[in-house]
Amino acid sequence: MILKYKILTKFIKNIFLKYEVSDRDSNLLSKNLVETEMMGFTSHGIQRVEQYINDIKIGNIQLGKKIKITKKTPTTSILHGGWNFGQVTAIHGVNIVSKMAENYGTGCIIIRGATHVGRVGTFTEMLAKSGFIGIAMTSAGKPGHWVAPFGGREGRLCTSPIAFAAPTNGDPISMDFSTSSMPEGKIRYLKNVGQMLPDKYIIDENGNPSSNPSDLYNSQGLPAGAILPFGGLQGYKSFGLGIMAHVLSALLGQSIWEKDGIEGETNGLWLLAIKIESFMGEKIFTNEMDKLIAYIRSSKLNKDSSGIIMPGEKEFANFRNCKLKGINIEKKIWNQILSL
Repeated sequence: MILKYKILTKFIKNIFLKYEVSDRDSNLLSKNLVETEMMGFTSHGIQRVEQYINDIKIGNIQLGKKIKITKKTPTTSILHGGWNFGQVTAIHGVNIVSKMAENYGTGCIIIRGATHVGRVGTFTEMLAKSGFIGIAMTSAGKPGHWVAPFGGREGRLCTSPIAFAAPTNGDPISMDFSTSSMPEGKIRYLKNVGQMLPDKYIIDENGNPSSNPSDLYNSQGLPAGAILPFGGLQGYKSFGLGIMAHVLSALLGQSIWEKDGIEGETNGLWLLAIKIESFMGEKIFTNEMDKLIAYIRSSKLNKDSSGIIMPGEKEFANFRNCKLKGINIEKKIWNQILSL
């Protein structure tokens, strides 16, 4: 089915309001989830509504708790979300890190006590649109250890996404990718809509390659099999990136990487903002970025190529297309939402 942006956003907002989420937070969550869906990130889009409502019911999300800074220097902070919505806490963190970078050239924040933060690129794109370069990484405790180490068969790391965004005179350059072969949320999405995986993305509980997304989960929805690092025989490189993200977002500051329970269910987020004006004029930078993009696009195309696509270009095009034509929603996902 296809729904318009305003209709779908209002519908999702009303679900959150039904469960006594504040009007402000309901607005923020519905907007972020729908816009993430529009960009093509179905793994982190509206299918997450069910997860967030369940988290409210079991107490993993504690409504209205105060978000507070627990440690601070002029250029660094640790922010505790009070077990609040991860996206609400993360956007609060973006505002803090922006002010630090504006005043001192750079700002870095680590977030704790926040549930699922959603699409990490949301926060780096916010920074890029405000004249900063943004870099972010996220990870979690033991319940999120879906990814096998290179050469292993049991989950020991999270999917540990990394995001980077930089401004141009148009859409930002924006990279947002899991350090595993596929985000767990995308595998869950394919399971929910009854589709199979590409080969060699996951292994089952016996270490055998599988294309069945159900082989990733046990009966409680926790890891049984494991997701593999991306890159095949070169997977040790993405495995290394996953460790880097894990150290910065789940170990540095306040270690959560080996936690279970509510602490293990939360997302750790590491976010860095760099003020371009501290190094060069922002307009000079964006003009140089446009020149770089034009130079990259000037490459002759390979015989099977339909064009050179810059990081984020496809996602921003998806967003505009959905804004114009509506958002296509899988029936099983819609029925899942209707049941809430």
